[in-house]
Amino acid sequence: MSVKKGLVRLVFLSWGVSFCLSESALSSDQAPPRILRNHNRGDESTEDPSHRAHRSKPRNHEAKPNTRSGRNTSRGHSATRPSTPRTNSRRSDRPAENRPVNDDDDDSKPSKAGGHHSGSRKTSRPTPSPETNPPTASPVEEGDLNVRFNKITYPDGEPAALQLPLTMEDYPITAETGAILRTQSLADAVVLEDDFDMRGKDPSRYVNALGGPPTFPNEDPNHPFWDDLEEVVDYQIIRRENGTTPFTLPMIWDGYDINDVADAVHNKYPGGHQATLLGWLYKDGLEVDYDVMPFRSNRDIVSLQFRFAYLNTWAIECVGAVNFCIKWAYGRPRPEEVAYQIATGQITQGVSEELQGKIASMNLENATSFTAYPEGSPSHPAWPAMHSAASAASFWISVVANLTPEQYCEALRVDYAVAYARTVAGVHYPTDNIMGLNLGQMILADRMPDHFAESFGTDRAKIQAKIDRMRFDWNDFNVDDCSIAGVPIVA
Repeated sequence: MSVKKGLVRLVFLSWGVSFCLSESALSSDQAPPRILRNHNRGDESTEDPSHRAHRSKPRNHEAKPNTRSGRNTSRGHSATRPSTPRTNSRRSDRPAENRPVNDDDDDSKPSKAGGHHSGSRKTSRPTPSPETNPPTASPVEEGDLNVRFNKITYPDGEPAALQLPLTMEDYPITAETGAILRTQSLADAVVLEDDFDMRGKDPSRYVNALGGPPTFPNEDPNHPFWDDLEEVVDYQIIRRENGTTPFTLPMIWDGYDINDVADAVHNKYPGGHQATLLGWLYKDGLEVDYDVMPFRSNRDIVSLQFRFAYLNTWAIECVGAVNFCIKWAYGRPRPEEVAYQIATGQITQGVSEELQGKIASMNLENATSFTAYPEGSPSHPAWPAMHSAASAASFWISVVANLTPEQYCEALRVDYAVAYARTVAGVHYPTDNIMGLNLGQMILADRMPDHFAESFGTDRAKIQAKIDRMRFDWNDFNVDDCSIAGVPIVA
């Protein structure tokens, strides 16, 4: 195959399991701020299995005006009305190509707490000590209904040592609780801060930089959590009616209906859609940036095909442990957990009549019937979404190659579709997706300079400059017109 300088046609191999070889850009010599805290509790009796009844807490405070901006309002689509999806406004204060996520900004959004199956035994969280790095140990928010993730199966019965349901004071998961969940339940990938894979990584830093913790069910009907949940509910109504997917799909999903979209991210091998994207880029012609991906010869299968196939999996493995550590730190309940408790009358506070009516119209037989999947959501907390965090191909490919506007638009739409298809399926809130997309991009931006320098001989300054140029905030992406912060990618 002939090769023109600066233009290479790629032949991509199947993806094998690869591992992150470099340490985090953060110094491993410094102990990260603790994301976990120890809670002292007395022994209490266990309760019934997951999807328990929500019980009101003995709180009597007045509802306060909502001051949180927990919901993304810049996605360019919505599922509020199945017949006429709305288009959201977006910011346009910065050029798209140079709008980075500011991972050093300490002015994070207000902390969010709240959770799943409420338990009257717990009504407050300890005030964090001054040395604790917020917002990972943030105090509970006013009006929190104390509903947390509890979709956990215990094959041999509920452990006597575990107080159930898990509530706000069980998150972040402690070492003691983590040991029980790892060995006596089917909870998936219970990654704690002292995990081997968390060496040199600071999850608190990422949570702070990306706006703070997620929202949770709240007694305030104007709380942004309810908007987040209602959008998931609207998607389920559209899907049940075989409606049109209310956002523009990538070309590699051409011909997909709304149920195909949900199925596209159901028990599929990680990175598969991104590998399909790479194959499409190969056929279209891809210009490699040799400053970032140096070659040893004019034709170099080791530096080209092998590396791209490897990077597609490396990018996923890089974000996995941090993502799951954050999941188990906050325990955001899955949409099906909250929706079913509303359907059965276990949660009533803060729920509008409109939202109650929508959920009632679904005639849910059980919690999992809310979703597109027979088994429902996975057995780990919702936030941040791992499918989204793993969808960073549009970022790393744009760093190692000089994409055309059309290629870049397609790459962005692929990552976005993989992320939002999980909301179409009913297993993630929209804000799970945005946090995941931004988290994946941020972690790779941290890891790529050292990893590329050590593994491929890349000049650190050159790759850092390209990374800085390609960073952006997924809140500013409009999938329908393919623009970032109001600036069209394709003229």
